[in-house]
Amino acid sequence: MKIEDFLKRLRLNVYEKAAYLALSKIGEAKAAELCRLANVPYGRIYDSLAHLEQLGLISVLPSQPKIYKIIPPKKAFKLILQQERRELQQLEQQVARIEIKTTEKRIPPELLIIRGRAKYHELTALMSNTVKSELLIAIEKAEGQTAPLRFPVLRAIERGVKVKLMLAKITAESKENIKELKANGAEVRVIPFSNLRLLIKDRNETILSIVEESKDRTSIYSANKDFAKSMAGFFDALWQRSQKI
Repeated sequence: MKIEDFLKRLRLNVYEKAAYLALSKIGEAKAAELCRLANVPYGRIYDSLAHLEQLGLISVLPSQPKIYKIIPPKKAFKLILQQERRELQQLEQQVARIEIKTTEKRIPPELLIIRGRAKYHELTALMSNTVKSELLIAIEKAEGQTAPLRFPVLRAIERGVKVKLMLAKITAESKENIKELKANGAEVRVIPFSNLRLLIKDRNETILSIVEESKDRTSIYSANKDFAKSMAGFFDALWQRSQKI
C-alpha cells in the first residue's frame, strides 16, 4: 500500500497531508520550514502537526523551537491499526457491560437506558462501526475533528454505507467537517431543532438522546424494529423539510 493510500484512510485534511508528506521527505524540520516546503499557512501548521503527533505519525523533539520528526511510516501505520482494533474490542466489551437503569420490573431485552456522555459516545461509535447499509444522524452541529463519531462515520462511508446527517445549525468551526463529510459522499442538510440527538442504524436500531447541558445525558437505545421504523419516519419527515447544504 502506498503512503498516500493510507493517509486517505486516515482522513487527514489537506494541510495535515501536505505537512506529513513534506516531513516524510526530509525526516525532521521546524514548523516554519514545513510551512514553506508544504505550502501550509502559518496559522494552520501547528494544529496540523499536533493532530499528526496525536495520531502517532510524527514525534516532537524537545527543543526551542520545536523540531518535528517523522516516525517510520510502516511502524506508525502498524501501531495505528493495532490501536483501532483495540478500541473496537474495548467498545464491544463496554457495551456488553452497560448498566440497565429502570424502575420497571420488566424491560425488553432490546431496550437500554443509558446515562452519561461517555456511554452514549461508546454506543454510537459501535453502531457506526457495525452499520451495513444506512446511517441516519440528527445532531445539533457537526463538531470538530476530535468528535467521537468522525472516524466511525467516515469509515462507514468508505464501506459503502449511505449516510444522512441532519444538523440544527452550522457553526464556523463545523464547516470544514461538513465539507469533509460531503466530499466523501454523505448527504448533509440543516433544519432548526433543539435538545435532541438521534442515530438510526439500518432502520433496525435506534439511540435517542435528550440533551440537557445542565444535567448528565440520558439516552435510550432500542433494537426494536417497530420503534426504529417510527423514528426513521420522524427523521424522514424532518429531512423532507430540511435545507440542502
